[in-house]
Amino acid sequence: MNFAKDQRITHRNLREMLQCTLEYLIPKDKETEETENHKRIRTLIEEPMETKDDRDFTTEEIRQITEGIDHKIKHQEKKVLQAKS
Repeated sequence: MNFAKDQRITHRNLREMLQCTLEYLIPKDKETEETENHKRIRTLIEEPMETKDDRDFTTEEIRQITEGIDHKIKHQEKKVLQAKS
């Protein structure tokens, strides 16, 4: 689907579509429905991996990433609005 050419896509529709997509693609985390394999994986991921070059993200790195995401959303919204006019 080309969002820029589809004039039915609005800011609200785009956000709703993304929300529905995320809810469908990312399963709920219910321990009561876990298999033994799920339990093993959970145990493995709960312990942090440590490598010699591990370091925490800096505040600046996090800010740049979130601003980049926000910019991409605003850019897409602008394209949709331009397609409507």
